[in-house]
Amino acid sequence: MNRKPVLHVIALTFVTLGVYTFVWLYRSKEELNAAGAQIPSLFWVFVPTVNIWWFWRYGKGLELVSGGRLNHVTTFVFLLLLDSVGIYLLQYQLNRLPAA
Repeated sequence: MNRKPVLHVIALTFVTLGVYTFVWLYRSKEELNAAGAQIPSLFWVFVPTVNIWWFWRYGKGLELVSGGRLNHVTTFVFLLLLDSVGIYLLQYQLNRLPAA
């Protein structure tokens, strides 16, 4: 996973009025899939109630790629309940993972 300064993620999310959240999700999903995860298309984030399933699958993929260092339930809660703040917290955790 690419390391990104958390302040850049916060600033881009603020400046783009939250649109960067979806850019971050797309880019990180692509990186996770390249590393062996099987996360479906980002399209499902925009479908009500199905997005819950997508966040769960994203969390499972992140747990797989991180070797269990990042829990899928925690990722799910960050994305579902904390929205943009959740991606800041996830980016911070991703930056702490050892380089692949």
